Amino acid sequence: MKIQAPIQRIFSHPNRVIVFLYLLLWSVAVIVQLSAMSFLVGDAGRSFTGVLFRTLGVFFGVLVIFFLTSRLKEKWITMSGFLIYWGAVLGLILVHFVGSDLNNAQRTIPVPIIGSIQPTEFFKIGIVFMAARIFGDYYFNTKRLGNWLFSRFSRRQKPLSFPFFLLAFLPLALTITESLSMTLFLAVLAVLLILYGGGMDRFARKMIMAGVLVGAVGLITLLLMPTSCTESGPFTRANTWKNRLKPDHCDLSDEEYARLNDAQKDSLTFVITDANRQEKYAKIAVARGLQNGFSGGGSSEMRHRLPEVYNDFVYALIIEEYGFVGLIGVPLIYILILTYVFKLARRSKSRYFEILLYGLASSIVLQALVNMFVATGVFPVTGQTLPLISYGGSSQLAISIQMGFIAAIASVIHRENLKEKKKREEYELVPQEEASEGTEGE
Repeated sequence: MKIQAPIQRIFSHPNRVIVFLYLLLWSVAVIVQLSAMSFLVGDAGRSFTGVLFRTLGVFFGVLVIFFLTSRLKEKWITMSGFLIYWGAVLGLILVHFVGSDLNNAQRTIPVPIIGSIQPTEFFKIGIVFMAARIFGDYYFNTKRLGNWLFSRFSRRQKPLSFPFFLLAFLPLALTITESLSMTLFLAVLAVLLILYGGGMDRFARKMIMAGVLVGAVGLITLLLMPTSCTESGPFTRANTWKNRLKPDHCDLSDEEYARLNDAQKDSLTFVITDANRQEKYAKIAVARGLQNGFSGGGSSEMRHRLPEVYNDFVYALIIEEYGFVGLIGVPLIYILILTYVFKLARRSKSRYFEILLYGLASSIVLQALVNMFVATGVFPVTGQTLPLISYGGSSQLAISIQMGFIAAIASVIHRENLKEKKKREEYELVPQEEASEGTEGE
């Protein structure tokens, strides 16, 4: 009982729970990345000290950002989200003019000192704030602008979802050619935000159905498009998308593959090429981990062969080194974050903060699920990182800001509930005092 009381006091404040969950995820990330990044020692003249300081520098940097964001007051939470959205939209425009090439696509903007920033990582945060402002108890000028635009074209009742479609889906036109997987991720997140906000009206249903139809037509067109059309010009990225969707024929043409017998086709499963190197070595890493069990950090063999092991495929490394502990433990942390934040959202008296918490937590966990499915071979390669654990400045910074916002909102909700509890106690005390005064008068 003596030990239980201090623990209850520590975790009775929701902000402390969020901080604990963030630090737990942060600690896992540091341990995993020190193992994943160690293979860089000696590469291009890198020293162990240099790699160590670079890795720890990034992690302690995002840790500071998390704690600074978690201290924001209610007014600055709203203002920060507003600035992040419009800053991300500006970044999505600028990336087409001054963007740096990343994996044969312009996705990042060079920034002094930091290196580069990927605007789509921050657009995730921005659309969550815009959904909360539109669907929550917060009326602002963009909602008025959306209503005015809709009234120019129709005399029917203005749908609640119309301003959100303007703010969430129009900027996606800037991302689709450079990062189709991120565009699809943002579209799914936007639909979830509409559901959370209760904005699934007739207009929203029509727009979503139209989007699904356009996507289906685009997919069929992509699969039927001849390779000659995707080798150069504006459809160069389409060749990458097509290769990810097609069955792996190990660099054989369709005609060459058709001439193989069944035994030869089965043998291609074990052939590793430049095109399938990531997926094959990731599967080998997962198989080794499930067979060997808990081996500990630094025991991975695939980290020397698996490209981007510290980034997109870090979950495969975790399974290889920690077996079933890593396989189950890492998803469990994200599930704990989701369930606790959803529980916290239901305690909020503000619809605005409720939608914010739903959206921020869903964005983190949805991204984690996509990454883990890719690393284990369930999904094709998408480029989605494992939140906070994958090494990458923009992704780790954005996730730390999201978790910081969640912690800050938790503090706001805690203060509001304490005020309400205090008022309730005062109201309950007044009748008792009146009753005691009446008894004394008699």
